[in-house]
Amino acid sequence: MDNPKKSILPSISLIVMGTIIGLLIAEVALRLFFADRFDKYKLRAIQEIRSVKDIAVPSANPEIHFELKPNLRTNFHESLVVTDEHGRRVSDKPRQVSQNAVRIAVLGDSTSFGWRVNYVDTYADRFRNIMEDKTGSPIDLINYSVPNYNAKQELHVFREKIIPFKPGLLILHHDHNDTQPTGWGLPADYLPPEYGENALHSALLKFLIRQSASLRIKYRLRDREDKHEYMSGYVVSGPLYADQMEARAELIAEAANLNIPVVVVIFIANASADPEYEKSSIYLSLHKNLAKRLMDMGYYVLDLFPLYQRKMHAEGWSNFGHWHISRKPPIDAHPNPEGHQFIADALATFVLGRPQLVEIFRTD
Repeated sequence: MDNPKKSILPSISLIVMGTIIGLLIAEVALRLFFADRFDKYKLRAIQEIRSVKDIAVPSANPEIHFELKPNLRTNFHESLVVTDEHGRRVSDKPRQVSQNAVRIAVLGDSTSFGWRVNYVDTYADRFRNIMEDKTGSPIDLINYSVPNYNAKQELHVFREKIIPFKPGLLILHHDHNDTQPTGWGLPADYLPPEYGENALHSALLKFLIRQSASLRIKYRLRDREDKHEYMSGYVVSGPLYADQMEARAELIAEAANLNIPVVVVIFIANASADPEYEKSSIYLSLHKNLAKRLMDMGYYVLDLFPLYQRKMHAEGWSNFGHWHISRKPPIDAHPNPEGHQFIADALATFVLGRPQLVEIFRTD
């Protein structure tokens, strides 16, 4: 009679050998193709790309949390960042603005701020140039955008800083991560590059340790008791989404009371070309439903998603990575100057196509 233990041993040995081989393959693959997930030098480079510590300071208003350093002039990645005495990003070449200039405020996060591009290449400044050329009116445009701001911070910036400016028009940049609480993801992104290093010098083990810590942090930030629905990594329903929409509703209500029209630009960092995008869950959840809610609140809404789809179709692109700051690791999907120009053109066309907005630019 066969010994049961002897018959089981070969199976266990196969399982063990298969596991070891699988782990070795994962280790080699990680080292060959995903060095940015474990290599401390690449991790540090990614952190530096995302960090705003060199250009930001704590805000006196706890609701705003942080803001740009005033009187700043510094090289920030590939760009030059200059701020005025109020901590607002401005051109490095001061402009003389006439007293009867049309006042426009721009509010948003890193994209409208002009992440890694010079001020003259931001869509805000390019929009100003287009509108001055098309309308013949001088424009005093102030950009209040700060990287990493969310909807609640933007609401408080509007109350504290933009209302005293008394703009004739507000451009509000809406990014899908505007639901995220202040500091969302930062502990995960800013784990020390050495975190996870081990006696085995295993890239796979370090990666798993870092992923485990990252997930713990993200769950804690999201509050596991809350129920959120996600689409492509963005919140599309739940308490955080409700907070975002409440902030948007409060902003437009206060702007309406002051007769300040608000154009909200719905942005997406990346999307694949889809000839039937109007049926896609990404478009329906992230864009169409949002656009309708914002229009019902009273916003003028420019949704860039359909425009990106038409451009990709016309150019034969699979995505609009041609307009990203970097398509190679570390990947950065913020718009490059060409991407900003596209937004500026779209925004100018949108405003010029609405008589009630064009009226703002009549200064005679």
